[in-house]
Amino acid sequence: MRVYGEAARIDDRIERGDLTGERTDRATYVFETAGRFDLPAVSQTWWDLESDRLRTVTFPAVRVTVAAPPPSAMPPGGSPAAGPVRAWMLAVVFGSIILLTVLAVLARDRLAQAWKTWRLRWQQSERSMFNTLLRACRGDDPRAIYTAFSRWRDRLAERCRLEDHPEGAALMLATEDLERVLFCGGGSPQMWSVEQSRSLAKALRTLRSDVLQRLTSANTRNLPPLNPARLSSIRPRLLTARFKSLVKEAACGSGERDGAA
Repeated sequence: MRVYGEAARIDDRIERGDLTGERTDRATYVFETAGRFDLPAVSQTWWDLESDRLRTVTFPAVRVTVAAPPPSAMPPGGSPAAGPVRAWMLAVVFGSIILLTVLAVLARDRLAQAWKTWRLRWQQSERSMFNTLLRACRGDDPRAIYTAFSRWRDRLAERCRLEDHPEGAALMLATEDLERVLFCGGGSPQMWSVEQSRSLAKALRTLRSDVLQRLTSANTRNLPPLNPARLSSIRPRLLTARFKSLVKEAACGSGERDGAA
């Protein structure tokens, strides 16, 4: 048994000329094993203001009975080893958290640079520029639409020569009204409407699908054969046929010389 005492709490106060005081002493008893324990008597000395003298009050001894913990709280071996195991598990968890935090701080710059690089590549990709064009086609600003269209067209031209495909001419026809509104003398940006933007977006979706499908078909045709014929497998047959021809010619020549003789 262990006893842990706390500092006394004293509360002296005066109310309407009357002096009162209060003292509180607290102690905690910790029982490490089961059984019966006798707590000793406790004496407290205090000053009696009414009789103006010192008094002592004694609290009698107390016997307490401490029960054993339930079997479910004990490990199979019967010893309370759950505490150390739990402390070890907590140490592993907190150690892992600290390690992951350190690794995250060290890898933060690399992750940020990788994210920035990926985002830049995505923004410069043909797909991203086409999405930007479609978003511009939701409004009625012909300048914004033409700017997004020009960027996407230039990016698409890096993958194929549009003038070599029929979709290139269809692409120019699809934007003919847009260019007339922006660049012709009688045109005005106010003449462009949301309906025209939607029609242009629909036409561009179809043209883009056709161009990408044509590129995919061309790449498939340009793939090398899966099992190309090797030169080493052809040369022995050619050499064998040539050898037989030479042998036949030699035999015919020898027969002619024998007849002449």
